[in-house]
Amino acid sequence: MNSTRRILKLLVPDEMRNILRSIRDMSRLAKHQARRDLFGELFPPKPNSISLMANDVCNARCEMCGIWEGHREKGPTLEEFKRIFQDPLFDKVLSLGVTGGEPTLRPDLDRIFQAGIENLSSLRYASIITNALQPDRVVERILASRDVCRDAGVDFSAMVSLDGVGVVHDRVRGRNGNFERAVKVIDRLREAGVALSVGCTITKTNADHVDELLDWVIENDLLASFRIAEFIDRLYNNDNGDQIRNFTDAQLYNLALFYMRLNASYETRPAVRKTYSSIKGMLVDNKKRMSGCQYHYDGVIISAQRGLLYCSPKSPTLGNLLEQSGSKLFFGNIDKRDAIKKDHCDDCIHDYHAEPKFTEKVGFYLQSKRHASRYSIERLTASARRTAPCAQFDDPQTLRSNGVLIVGWYGTETVGDQAILWGVLDRLRRRANPPKRIILASLHPFISRQTRVVLDLDDIKIIETYSAGFEEICNTVDEVVVAGGPLMDLQALDHMLFAFTCAASRKAVARVEGCGLGPLREPRFIGAVGQMLRLASTVELRDQASVDRSRSDFGVDARKIDDPAIAYVEQHLRQGVSMPASDERREVCFFLRKVGAHYLPGMTDDERAGLNDRFEEELLSFMATIVKERELRLRLLPMCHHWIGGDDRVFNRHLKRKLIAGHGLLDEDIQVENLPVSPDEILTAMRGAELNICMRYHSVVFAEQANAPYLAVDYTQGGKIAGFLNDIGRPERAISLAKVTAGRMLDATESVWSSLV
Repeated sequence: MNSTRRILKLLVPDEMRNILRSIRDMSRLAKHQARRDLFGELFPPKPNSISLMANDVCNARCEMCGIWEGHREKGPTLEEFKRIFQDPLFDKVLSLGVTGGEPTLRPDLDRIFQAGIENLSSLRYASIITNALQPDRVVERILASRDVCRDAGVDFSAMVSLDGVGVVHDRVRGRNGNFERAVKVIDRLREAGVALSVGCTITKTNADHVDELLDWVIENDLLASFRIAEFIDRLYNNDNGDQIRNFTDAQLYNLALFYMRLNASYETRPAVRKTYSSIKGMLVDNKKRMSGCQYHYDGVIISAQRGLLYCSPKSPTLGNLLEQSGSKLFFGNIDKRDAIKKDHCDDCIHDYHAEPKFTEKVGFYLQSKRHASRYSIERLTASARRTAPCAQFDDPQTLRSNGVLIVGWYGTETVGDQAILWGVLDRLRRRANPPKRIILASLHPFISRQTRVVLDLDDIKIIETYSAGFEEICNTVDEVVVAGGPLMDLQALDHMLFAFTCAASRKAVARVEGCGLGPLREPRFIGAVGQMLRLASTVELRDQASVDRSRSDFGVDARKIDDPAIAYVEQHLRQGVSMPASDERREVCFFLRKVGAHYLPGMTDDERAGLNDRFEEELLSFMATIVKERELRLRLLPMCHHWIGGDDRVFNRHLKRKLIAGHGLLDEDIQVENLPVSPDEILTAMRGAELNICMRYHSVVFAEQANAPYLAVDYTQGGKIAGFLNDIGRPERAISLAKVTAGRMLDATESVWSSLV
């Protein structure tokens, strides 16, 4: 066999082998789905997994569970477990998961696993979940259970419940010191070589702190799962509505961002990623559950009362397994399982997982192919070259458009982008003939809906980019505007060029308003931007360098206008927003970000990492110095609060941990905003600060326009930040990355402070 494989490897190219492997995998998936969907209803299969409640007793006081409130069912005896496992219903069971209550309260825990191994003939996997409240007992009993499984060749894993860092976890679990004990159990199980993960249940209490837990999990190289607390009959928690699925709108928004972060930067398991996408959709998009569930077909619950259930959340107890045949209970009540699926599954947010189906994978493939064809940058650029430009005019304020479509990086808004949008809309509304309809195309509509709330923009419609509705609007609207943000080397330029091409083909209006140019280095993106500028009715750019490049590189005359975000700052100042009350300790506000590859061209990955490390070291040293020597407090605020643009909150929390662990600062020396903040909150903080260290581009724009003291870290390497400061005659307010990494930051801030005296 090995020699045959070697011959095939020599004769068949890698690409072909990958294609054949994909065909094989998809065929197996199609066969599995056909067996389940076409025949599963007529001939239901036996369960292949058991979730076993070893007891109904718990020593925690979790706010999302009622087991601890008076339930004292110790669970079946060992002899009863053996009798249950011997039921022919379970002869196909591959996986046994032991839960509770708290299963490690049972002194015979390892013998329960032994009973499973001896009586479940197909068993291959076993697992346990624990609250880790009694470390010595927990570790002893889990290791004994692991040894039993290992000796029998059954894979074993353990999950430790962990709902937050420090006191956050303790509050959710109702026990002081639970976090420290959980960490102790985690460390000891890892040392013993146990396959380990942690499980977080999200309630109203810890919803604002899940990102901190993910930071901790990543730093400690742990596998973690994150579930939303659900009403589950076996947990007796139907009266816990103050904590379960009772989030504020702000918490729902932040949780949606969190689940996007999980899928983008942490989770790799396809079934779990699908569940996380489903949870996000249920939280903020009013969608039904889209992830599958093993309990639709393959799984069962055995309760501590010896009962058989189809699933934990909504299944009735079908009967007692010691009194009735398991097969009769399972197969004789399929109508009840069908009723659960019909009445409850669409709204169930519990983190049950199922692998994507064959039809789902095919649908995703076809959708991806259509998207790649319809929004190919190369195809759109070629089409644009064959299209005549839109009609030209001098002043956008004279336009009489019934409907305006705004496109750009929306659905990935930073605080600066929110301010840009407000400025663009304000300009539209000030026309002699304001548009009757304004539609915003959004890459992630829930983000733009939050922007609409923050800015009180109830009169604009949000439509998902790349959708059929978006394409219809592109082909019917009077005016398309690419509004704000840089036109740079990013794939999402495709939908902007698509909208411009549609507008130009109908002789509708297409405008570029308040954008910058660059970084632009890749030929395909340069070609796309060049065609957008050529097709546009008017081109208005936010800095002179962009205006000059438009003329020199693309042969398109452009007009320089103020960044649209400036209009938002001006209205903030006109409103007379009160300044924050003076504090006993003065603040320095930081608006920081990681330096991305876009702004470090020509470097290897190692060189970029080295520069970021040096930048971080000097930044930490500077921060520690101004706290210790000038008695200032640090406040770290996010201009970007989602993964797409690099969530500043992740970087800020990282810096805080470093300052406390390595530079002797205290928690009260550093304030980090865990939740998204609004443009007004940013501006108010800036105006009350002793100094603002600005790195995000629009933090520089905000500070300058609000007349707040600031130093700008030019991470753009002479790009948009230098362009803005040069245009306003303030180049001295910038410090380059080279000077920061050379330890010159304190000198630069002293210069700013001196100029303010």
